[in-house]
Amino acid sequence: MNKYSKQIYENYQTAIKNRKSKIISFWSYFLIASVILTITSFFFYGRSDVFLILLVIFIIFSGFFLILVLMLLIFFVSEKPLYEILYPKVIEDHNYEEVTPITYISFPKDKDFFEFGGLYPSIAQKILRFKLSFENAQGYFVDVYDAYVVTSSGKTSHIHLNGYYFVFRDYSDLKFQVRTEGIPHVSPKYKRLTDIESARAFVDSDTSELDIKYIKLYNLIKNEYNSPSVAIGCNGNDLHIGITLRPMKRHVKVLTEDIYQELRRSLMQMIDLANTIK
Repeated sequence: MNKYSKQIYENYQTAIKNRKSKIISFWSYFLIASVILTITSFFFYGRSDVFLILLVIFIIFSGFFLILVLMLLIFFVSEKPLYEILYPKVIEDHNYEEVTPITYISFPKDKDFFEFGGLYPSIAQKILRFKLSFENAQGYFVDVYDAYVVTSSGKTSHIHLNGYYFVFRDYSDLKFQVRTEGIPHVSPKYKRLTDIESARAFVDSDTSELDIKYIKLYNLIKNEYNSPSVAIGCNGNDLHIGITLRPMKRHVKVLTEDIYQELRRSLMQMIDLANTIK
């Protein structure tokens, strides 16, 4: 690495260590408390069955917290430094070198766009890790989110999206969806076009066909990202696109120059895709 990249590396690895220490310290307090209670119960367990029961309980808790702390020591890598330190630096470098300026927000709170898009169930849990905003080559204002959407019921869960979610503002007055699986989550309901076999295509009740360019866009995205699941939809105003990625990298344990450049490439891939939307 050059001197500039070395500084990025040092800042990132320091943040990783600090975050790991903070998490381990938090759970270590519970481990210490459990051990103290276990020792106390050991001295008194012969006096009452209650203390014997408490001794067993505190031994179990101590073992649990000990295993948890050891697992954290060995395997834990926080995602926060990636989104709060590394991605902002990648965006800063991009804005310095490229024509398209990007604004960046880590862990955004606004999730109303999911409801407007109608791609995924409104009851699903939604987790956002970043938001990118920029203007594409056609003049559309674009937001891109790192998004995770899942519904859980009892012991089962279904992941609807684990990847990127695009929103193109003020795109069209059309109402349609093209998707790999599932149905539109809109009201009134859309009808399915049975003559399209490469994807599940839906339009509103007043429409009988769909411009082939949206099927081509669906195939382009699916091939470009090698995605197992893609959903595209227009709600009469904005265009929404959900792209599931495998794998979706959200942890970087040790930063290298190759990984840093990979993040730059993934950023440019998102911008290139946004620029294809006309």
